[in-house]
Amino acid sequence: MSDAEFEEDEEPEEVFEELTLDKLKTAQDIIDYISDVIYDRWYNGLIGSQASPWASANDFAHYIMSFARSGIVDDSSLISALAEASGLDYNTFRQLWDRLPRNRKVSLLNLIAYEVAQGGFAKFMESLTNTLKNYDEKVRKQVAEAASKYLKGKMGYTDLMNRIASALWPRGASRNDSRYVDFLHGMELANYILKPDIEWHIKHMLEGLKKRKWLW
Repeated sequence: MSDAEFEEDEEPEEVFEELTLDKLKTAQDIIDYISDVIYDRWYNGLIGSQASPWASANDFAHYIMSFARSGIVDDSSLISALAEASGLDYNTFRQLWDRLPRNRKVSLLNLIAYEVAQGGFAKFMESLTNTLKNYDEKVRKQVAEAASKYLKGKMGYTDLMNRIASALWPRGASRNDSRYVDFLHGMELANYILKPDIEWHIKHMLEGLKKRKWLW
């Protein structure tokens, strides 16, 4: 699997208005705005320096969720990281952050982690599908069979990913390379998103692999 790069859009899909604090009147306004700008910057490759978007998503989601789960939401390093991720200057971000009650800060952290993780997982599955399309029919069929079993509840997610890894790194092939570490980063993103979303992407991968109708 080759390292993926972000697609370069001619123009951003969404243009955010210049921020003035008076436009964000409620806690939900603040949550929506901050989560949107952080996801937008992640999508455009402005958060993380890893070679793949799912690696940056995994690292970022893991970092954010560690604070959400611990309930330590006013840590100075967290606030600095979020301010940098948002592209806002620290003082502006801090004013917005301080307007949120503690429980809404946790909600915001969960939302940021979920959106970035889901976006990274989508990129990961798209890359897997495109990579597997270059393999012979036997390999693609084996992966498709495993994906079908997963969607029918006959195989777990970890077993499915192990099947895919075995297709990309067959017996005897070394997994001591950056591509395999990158694969693990993508795989781990499932820890941060709901099962229906995982299943949707697996189904989409299965459809992409079926260049002809296979029966099993």
